[in-house]
Amino acid sequence: MVIKGRSRGNGVQLADYLLNNIENDRAQLLDVVRGTSRPYDLKKSLLEMSLSSELTKGVHGLYHAQINPAIGEDQPMSPEDWQRAADILEQHLGFDGQKRAIVLHEKKGRVHAHIVWERYDHETGILKNDGQNYKKHDQARAEIERELGHEITPQRRDQTKEPDHKQELTKLWNHAKDGHSFVKEAEKSGYQIAYSDDRRPWRVVTPDGQSLDLVRQLDNAKTKDVRDRLQPIRDELKPEAEALAMVRERAVQKEKAPERPEPEKSERLIPDKSRELSDSQDLAIAMLEQKEKDREANEYKKNQWKDLSPDEYLKYKQDKETQLYKKNQWRDLASEASSSKLEEEPKPENNHFQRYSYNFKIEQQIDPPPVLANVSLQKNEPDNSRELSDSQDLAAAIIERRKQQVERERKVQEAKQQSDITDKVEQLLEEARRRREQQQHDRNKGLDFDR
Repeated sequence: MVIKGRSRGNGVQLADYLLNNIENDRAQLLDVVRGTSRPYDLKKSLLEMSLSSELTKGVHGLYHAQINPAIGEDQPMSPEDWQRAADILEQHLGFDGQKRAIVLHEKKGRVHAHIVWERYDHETGILKNDGQNYKKHDQARAEIERELGHEITPQRRDQTKEPDHKQELTKLWNHAKDGHSFVKEAEKSGYQIAYSDDRRPWRVVTPDGQSLDLVRQLDNAKTKDVRDRLQPIRDELKPEAEALAMVRERAVQKEKAPERPEPEKSERLIPDKSRELSDSQDLAIAMLEQKEKDREANEYKKNQWKDLSPDEYLKYKQDKETQLYKKNQWRDLASEASSSKLEEEPKPENNHFQRYSYNFKIEQQIDPPPVLANVSLQKNEPDNSRELSDSQDLAAAIIERRKQQVERERKVQEAKQQSDITDKVEQLLEEARRRREQQQHDRNKGLDFDR
C-alpha cells in the first residue's frame, strides 16, 4: 500500500480533477461531503473549503491525500473499508472533525481513493499543521494494513528474496551477438529494454515493474559498449513510460486471471481406439435401422389400399380420381387461355387507363368424370356494361393508393431529415460543451501552477 499527500489550494481545479472520467474508467463520490453547506456538490464544497484560507495568511487551505492499495488488495475492499482507512489516516494527520470528501477512482482495473480535508481550524482561526506528513503517512499505512488484513509493506527491502537481475542480464548480454538478439532474449525472460531522455538513457524494466539503469546491471560493461550496441536500434525501443505501463498491466491481468489447477496424472487418459471403433459401429447400425423403418413406412403408404374393404376402397379410389381431375382441369384451362386472341376495344372517353380487355372464349365444355357426374359446370356470359364500371373503379382505387403511398414516403423523408438535423445539433452542442470544459480545465491548471 502507498499513501501520499500534500497541502494545496484551488478547490475548483481539484474538483475537476477528481470528477474527471476521461483519464479514469470510473470516478465515484464515496460519501457526501462532511461539514459543508452543499454536501452533494463536490465542486462547491471544495471551493468553500479552499476559500477558508482567505481568513488567514496561508494560501493552501486543503490537504489532498491518496490511498493506493497493492495489486489485488483493492478489489475486496468495501465502502466501509475505504472510509475506515480514511478515518485512520485522518487521526494520524490530526484532521479529526475537519470537513472531508472521499472520491474513488478506477483505472485499468485498479481502485484508489482520494481524500480531501479542510485545513482551516474554525476554533483557533489558523491552518492545521501539515509537517512531518511522510512519517504520518507511513504510520497510518501500517495500521491500515494490519486492520484490513493486507500484506504488510516491509520497511526495508529484503534483498535476499529479490531476484538477481544483474546476473541474469549479464548472462543475456554476454551470449547476445548484437543489440537485436539481446533485446529479443531479454523480452523472453520478462525484461523490457527501453530508453529515456535522462542523462543515463538506457533503461531496463524488470518483471516486477522496476525501472533500472541498464549499464549498472551489466558486469564489466561500460556506457560506450551499451551505446554501440543499442544506438542503431534506439528507434525500435519503447519509451520508459510505455514499457512500465505494459509490465504493470501484465501484472494486473495476471492477478485477475484465476489459477487453473494442474490435472492429475490419473485424469490424463489415453485415447481408446477400440471404443472409437465400437461407437462407429453403433452409429452405422442405428442409421441402417432408421433407413429400414422409413422404407417400411413408405411401402405401407403405397400398398395400404390393398387391405381396405370394398366400400372403403371405392371411397379411396373416388378421392384419388377427384384430386386428379382438379389437378388436370386447370391445365386444360391454361392451355386454352394461352391460345385465345387479344381483342382491342374502343377507348372509353372518361377512362384514360382502360385500353384493353381480355376476353377468353372457351367453347368446349369440360366433361366431368363419372364420380362428379352430379356436378354441373355453368358458363356465365360476360357483362360488357359492368366491365367499364369495374375498370373505372379499379383505376380510381389505384390512383388513391398511389397518393397514399406518396404521402407516406414524404412524411417518412421529412421525419428522417428532422432526426438528422436534431442529431447534428446535439453533436455540435456536445462538442462545444467539451471544448469549454477543456478550456476551463486548462485555465484552472495554469492558475494552480501560478499559485
